[in-house]
Amino acid sequence: MSNQNYYKANLRDLSFLLFEQFKLGDLLGKEPYANWGKDDDAGIKALEENMVLDANFKDTRQKLYALLLGKADTLTLNALSHEQHKGDDEADDR
Repeated sequence: MSNQNYYKANLRDLSFLLFEQFKLGDLLGKEPYANWGKDDDAGIKALEENMVLDANFKDTRQKLYALLLGKADTLTLNALSHEQHKGDDEADDR
């Protein structure tokens, strides 16, 4: 018998906990986190240029991978949030 977890997280609950309850937005606005997520596209471009010159320079490969994963996660969360809100709007129309 499989003991696989089928739990599906509620994005609204997670957002509330992180940003309202734990004040993550306030923390990310202060040092040493002040510049996180400010200009990921510029960071990705710079790291891609570094990859051409020397992929092993100061962990370029790992940093680029982390930035690309972060960007993909952000895009996925935005798409899921948009779908969830669209579904809520359709339910309200009924």
